[in-house]
Amino acid sequence: MKLAQKILKKWRKIDKGLLVLLVIFTFEFTFPHLALAGALSDESAISYDSLYSEIENNLPQKNFLPQAGDVEYKKIIYVTVTAYSSTEDQTDSSPCITANGYDVCSKNNEDVVAANFLPFGAKVRFPYKFDKDRYFYVQDRMNERYPNRIDIWMKSRAAAKEFGIKRLRVEIY
Repeated sequence: MKLAQKILKKWRKIDKGLLVLLVIFTFEFTFPHLALAGALSDESAISYDSLYSEIENNLPQKNFLPQAGDVEYKKIIYVTVTAYSSTEDQTDSSPCITANGYDVCSKNNEDVVAANFLPFGAKVRFPYKFDKDRYFYVQDRMNERYPNRIDIWMKSRAAAKEFGIKRLRVEIY
């Protein structure tokens, strides 16, 4: 009973103007389209088309929202990602040749990954680790004990060690 009385006393002390402002701001942020419609309800010369074109013209030039054509990936997963290089202790007796016959040493492009759960040739991307336009292709397989892991081929053992082990978002195309 005493707690209820304390709450009522504090409630009565709240300024009524503050309470009205709180209600207005809550309404504005909860129902912005109604507030906009109310602002345009008078017989003004502003149409929705001109309003939207004005908004678009005032946006920054850099497009920060995804466009419909940008989202091409089929699936997003989060997996453990490691790195390896072409040394016999990390691969097999032919360290430059991947499981599907691709020669990583002669091509010398760091765009090859090993994954057991994806088909050969699958295209993947690590958007929060590498450049947005950098894609990797499944050309190799890993040891059976790593069924849900991706291994990125790197030119040097030092670069692979520096990469370490990470849990990354992977976009599969």
